[in-house]
Amino acid sequence: ADFSVYLKKHIGKLVKAELCSNECKTGFLFEVQNGFFVLKNPHNCISTAIPFENTRYITVIHDNDMKKTGAKIR
Repeated sequence: ADFSVYLKKHIGKLVKAELCSNECKTGFLFEVQNGFFVLKNPHNCISTAIPFENTRYITVIHDNDMKKTGAKIR
């Protein structure tokens, strides 16, 4: 429950999720629900739902680091 509350404070921010499968997903935090969160890809707007139990770490990327991910800033 604390994880959901923390993530909800960062909706709309660019984040990197490191999954238990050693895969990384980067996108804008779009939605947080009970048991999962949704990332929206900054390049093609495809949304991906990721269960909390499949997530190892989530990093909130500082605005100055957005160019490192290739995200367009308007």
